[in-house]
Amino acid sequence: MRRKKMYPELIALGGAATRPQNGEKRPPIGGSAILLRYGEFGFLSDCGAYQARGKALEKETEQVIFDYKTIGGEYKIPIVKSLMNYLKQEDTLLPAKSDSILPDFSILNKVRYLIILLHHGHHDHVGGLPVLRKMLAGKGIRPIILATAPTRDFCKQAWTDQLKIMANKGQRSGYDRIMMYKLLKEIQIVNPGQTLSFGPFDITLIHAGHILGALSALVKVAEKKVFFTSDISFNNPLIPGATICSLDNVGKLDYLVSEFTYGKQRKHISKETESNRLINDVRKTLEEGGKVLIPALSIERVEIIFEALRQAGITKRWPVYINGLSAKISAVTYVRYGIIDSEIEKHFVENINQSYTIARSNNACVMIAPAGMMGGGWSVYFGSQWASDAKNLIAFTCYQIKGSPGYKLLTMKRGNELKLGDENICLRAKIRKYSLSAHASGEELEAMIERLKPKKTLLVHGEEAQIDNFVRSSVKNAEKMIVGKRYTI
Repeated sequence: MRRKKMYPELIALGGAATRPQNGEKRPPIGGSAILLRYGEFGFLSDCGAYQARGKALEKETEQVIFDYKTIGGEYKIPIVKSLMNYLKQEDTLLPAKSDSILPDFSILNKVRYLIILLHHGHHDHVGGLPVLRKMLAGKGIRPIILATAPTRDFCKQAWTDQLKIMANKGQRSGYDRIMMYKLLKEIQIVNPGQTLSFGPFDITLIHAGHILGALSALVKVAEKKVFFTSDISFNNPLIPGATICSLDNVGKLDYLVSEFTYGKQRKHISKETESNRLINDVRKTLEEGGKVLIPALSIERVEIIFEALRQAGITKRWPVYINGLSAKISAVTYVRYGIIDSEIEKHFVENINQSYTIARSNNACVMIAPAGMMGGGWSVYFGSQWASDAKNLIAFTCYQIKGSPGYKLLTMKRGNELKLGDENICLRAKIRKYSLSAHASGEELEAMIERLKPKKTLLVHGEEAQIDNFVRSSVKNAEKMIVGKRYTI
């Protein structure tokens, strides 16, 4: 009997559009994990986690997961299991619920040999790996895990921060520090320019330009070529941590899997212009006796903001503070790699009491603190304390997922009420948005697609309606990728 011919398949586990489950849809940004499968071999591009929405994190960390038992043929009933019991199973990985913070790992059930590339160290690209690693151990699978040295350092930061947040809420994470350190030792260090072979895959690593250590990947399998951008930038960063992406050695493709985070932003907005606008607004607020809260992504954004304030002379004239464990670890990492000066460490908040003192003080100052979307961390506390004063400024510098506290603040009118943390506040502070993002614009994505001429482009990591508009108006043979749908190459 002739063996059936195999074809490579692309399948999104997360970080892409989803079909509704029980009337709910998961956000298209977060939980990045794209699988390229060929038979029993798999290449997994990233393994992130979603931002918790409402009580989603609490539900997830209580680890209520549904298995299905067949009763009388086709009928199935849900059986609630805890993750601790679930991880002891050796037969299957279960699908994620609509409010889960994890990608749909059940898609990996047919994969026996797996290589995972962590493109960069942001939580939405690495946050799901500790749990997946434990799940795979239950199936007797030990994946090969690749990352640059900076990305491995940022993984430690992201996973440590996640453990701390859950512990503070009395929740379980599905892994502990011992597991985390074992996992960090398993990561094999790679560098841009390398080509590696794993089973049927040849993987070439390319600078992505997003943050320090970020990678894109060109994967060849069965005479087909697939390019995974992950998060990508074609413009010089405000600090010299990342090397901008070059497509010189990519060539024509069969499939392109591309991010679309800022694709709706048609033209590239100068980060220098936006940085100057931020500096001017911060200086004006401080001169008028107000306080400035800058919610920031803990990796790289904290450093970019601080360097902009330092170069403008603001750090010498007014107190500028950096708060949060993850922000401090990130800053120390950038100092260790020689990218920024150790002066930044003098601006760390030393303890909780100092945080409370700063929040209650009447003195003008700047606080830079995670989380960037105000979904947790010290930015929530300082927002709850300062948002009711019209003299103050809350300055957002990163993407705000619809429904996040940051998104609500950006879209609500002054004088309206909002709950931040445990506080009900009446918004009177000025709310501003500044585009300091290290993502490609719609125009740059279109130019990349035109240059690489893929037979098919799958767009991920972006708002669905904006992707639909982009596809209709700009690009042929492109579509939004849908979680769980199989794309045969």
